[in-house]
Amino acid sequence: MLAAAAVAALVLSIPAFPYGKPATLTGRHYAVTAMQYAFELPATVPADTPVVFDVTSTDVNHGFGIYDPQDRLVAQVQAMPQYVNHLPLRFVQRGRYTVRCLEYCGIAHAAMQGAFEVR
Repeated sequence: MLAAAAVAALVLSIPAFPYGKPATLTGRHYAVTAMQYAFELPATVPADTPVVFDVTSTDVNHGFGIYDPQDRLVAQVQAMPQYVNHLPLRFVQRGRYTVRCLEYCGIAHAAMQGAFEVR
C-alpha cells in the first residue's frame, strides 16, 4: 500500500520537475570564463533586465556561484571546459555581486573570486 502511494506521488509530480525543460534564454548574453584561479566577468550588468550568463572554463571544472550584496547565494552553475552552461537571471537589487568558485579546482581555490556591479 505504501509503495503504491509512493509510485502514485512520483507519477503525479513528474510534470513539475524542472529537468529536461528548456530554460528561457531571452535577455542580453554575457560571456563568463573561469580559469585557475580567476573569472573573466562583465564589469557591469543592468538591473531589472533579463540577462544570461554563458559560462565556460578554460582548464578544469569550476563552480560559478553568484552572491548578492548581503553575501547570500543567488544562483550557481558549473563552468566546464569545452561546454557552455547558460544561467538566466534578473537582478532586482543594485550593488556589488561577488562570484566565487564552488568546486575545488586546485591549491588556490579558496582565493578564486571576482565581482561585478548591477546598475
